[in-house]
Amino acid sequence: MARTPSLMGITNWITKARSALQLAVDDVIQIDGENMRSLWWHSPYDANIFLWISVDGRMLKFQVDFLGQIAEWNYRDGLTTGVILEVEVREPSAATGSFDATDNPPNPLYMGGVAISESIQIDPSPQTATVSVLWEFVSGCELVPSAQQQQILELLDQNKKAV
Repeated sequence: MARTPSLMGITNWITKARSALQLAVDDVIQIDGENMRSLWWHSPYDANIFLWISVDGRMLKFQVDFLGQIAEWNYRDGLTTGVILEVEVREPSAATGSFDATDNPPNPLYMGGVAISESIQIDPSPQTATVSVLWEFVSGCELVPSAQQQQILELLDQNKKAV
C-alpha cells in the first residue's frame, strides 16, 4: 500500500522545487496573428510554470504543474485542474521494425523500445486540494515577475474560495 506524503514532506518538496526553478524559455510567439510573450520556468523537482502574456501585459493563460497535479487558467474558460498521466508506449525500432532499440545511434526517446507519452486528465470541476498545493508552490517563486505571480495567486485564490 502506497503512503500519501505528509504535509511536511510536500512542504519540503515545494521548497526544493522553488529553489531549483529556472527560466527555460522566454520567447515571442504568434497565435491567430497576435504576438504574445511565452514564458516557461522549469524545476527538476517535477514542477513547471507557463505564462502567456499579451503585448500590453495582460495574462492570457497560465499553467502550473507540480508533482503531476496541474492547474490551467485562460481568459475564456477560467480555471481547470487535473492530473498528468504518463503512459509507456512501445515503439518499433526504425532500423529493424522490432521492439528492441537497435538504431545506430539509438533514439533516446525510444530506449529499449519504450517512450513516455503524457496526457492530462481534467477534473470535472476545479479541486480545492490541487489549487491549494499549487498556490503554495507559486507563492514563493521569486523568479516569476511579481505582477504575474500576483495575478496567478489571485486567480487561484478566487477559485480556492469558490470551490
